[in-house]
Amino acid sequence: MLRVLKYTSIAMLLSFGAVAEEAKEHLINKQQDVLGTNFDLNSIPNNMTVLRDNYIKNNKTPDITIFVSFSMPKESLRTWLKEADKVNASVVIRGLVDNSFKATTKAVYDLVKDNDSQGVIIDPTLFEQFHINKVPAIVVTGADDNYDVVYGDITLDYGLRLIANKGEFGKEKASNALKTLRGVHD
Repeated sequence: MLRVLKYTSIAMLLSFGAVAEEAKEHLINKQQDVLGTNFDLNSIPNNMTVLRDNYIKNNKTPDITIFVSFSMPKESLRTWLKEADKVNASVVIRGLVDNSFKATTKAVYDLVKDNDSQGVIIDPTLFEQFHINKVPAIVVTGADDNYDVVYGDITLDYGLRLIANKGEFGKEKASNALKTLRGVHD
């Protein structure tokens, strides 16, 4: 479900027709990879609504969420996206670049086109839910709406290690994600 949600923001952006054909094709192919179905560009608003409704209905909170901003250096963003993919973490931005769907779409596409990452979720409510006021931030959820958070432009490995060793609520999830990130299999 988390992988699908990462594309709801892409689908929303595509629905505004602000993406070049090459970007559309790339993002549609990514959508198809995730859903395992053909993706009809004309049905984006319906698909987006269904996906978001299912997410809300299932009341799922991502285990690991990385909060970033397009004000961060591009190389840093690329690194976060690449590492997030390895552990199936969600990468979230608060809003639109320059308050523009077109600028945001271009910024997302420029990040994902070369490293084939999943993209980002645009969701200011997650920033509120986890009280995120600076980026980058790594949140690892625990039980009963509890979570651990680490701030700073550090590596995902280092952030997960901090939470695994010193966290209060997300130790086990951080430890498991750390093993996955490092390619360690039990």
